[in-house]
Amino acid sequence: WLVDFKIPPLEQDLEFAAMRGKRRENSRRRYWFRKKLLRLFYRYCDLAVTLNDETKRLLVEEYVIPETKIHVLQMGVDLERFAPSGRALPWRPFRIVHVGSMGIPALGLEDCLEALARLRSEGTVIQMLIAGRVTMGPEESLRDTIERLNLSDCVEWLGFVPHERIPELLDQAHAGVSARHDIPSLRASSPAKLVEYLAMGKPVIASDTIAHRRLVRDEWNGLLFRAGDSVDLANKLKQIS
Repeated sequence: WLVDFKIPPLEQDLEFAAMRGKRRENSRRRYWFRKKLLRLFYRYCDLAVTLNDETKRLLVEEYVIPETKIHVLQMGVDLERFAPSGRALPWRPFRIVHVGSMGIPALGLEDCLEALARLRSEGTVIQMLIAGRVTMGPEESLRDTIERLNLSDCVEWLGFVPHERIPELLDQAHAGVSARHDIPSLRASSPAKLVEYLAMGKPVIASDTIAHRRLVRDEWNGLLFRAGDSVDLANKLKQIS
């Protein structure tokens, strides 16, 4: 049998629970039990397919899968669907897009909003389109943050957008942004949205993490900023706009 291991779900569940202040002793016990169970199952798999070398290392070191049983298949994208339209966008207002889950600080959306507010206070207005669900925490907290930072007129939250409509959404922006923090479970992830941004011909403003550095070369196809640093993010947004 075959294992498709995209991200370390157990580690990520535990880290995200801790960030929400909900990690209790029983959740830690469940984590260790599930991890031992997975180690047992993975020992008998014939092939493990994963998306990057960091996850391969995790499977070898943490889940004791022999390296010879692991195949790394880099993430790709449908280039017929995700292709630049050639439509010229007016340079003003400059517009960025953020696609993905949100709801905890480690995913970085709050850093984006703080950066936009900082730029606005300096006289630079950048519009932002946000697509995705609030998977952790109440939706009201996101709306409250947008209102508190006085960004209601330049930030549009679209909620969930079906995947077939994502190319159309990306075509409306000048650049894509991904502001994930540098936490262990995200280092082994493969940010699919960055692949889609780049396929659409959009430069990327991304936090300087292992996962992002696999795809973004600073000042070549995007800009990297210090993870978790909204001031540095604001500087990069100002540079690209």
